[in-house]
Amino acid sequence: ERLRVTKSAVGKSVAQLEQRLGIRLLNRTTRSLSPTSEGLCYYEACVRALSEIEAAQALLASRRQVPSGRLRVDLPSA
Repeated sequence: ERLRVTKSAVGKSVAQLEQRLGIRLLNRTTRSLSPTSEGLCYYEACVRALSEIEAAQALLASRRQVPSGRLRVDLPSA
């Protein structure tokens, strides 16, 4: 709900991911949903990957050089 995505859309996306990976990530019953051990492992790996991406973005942002100081332009006389 917070992401404004329907449960159906999430379910389809998870099913497609499971099919692509060739492994079940969630245990589904009529009343509950819980991650499999493989699902937990995949989740933890994704969290680490996202953390690395954020760290790389922060590194690049800190290295971005914004010009500062004076710029002197000399023009030859005609």
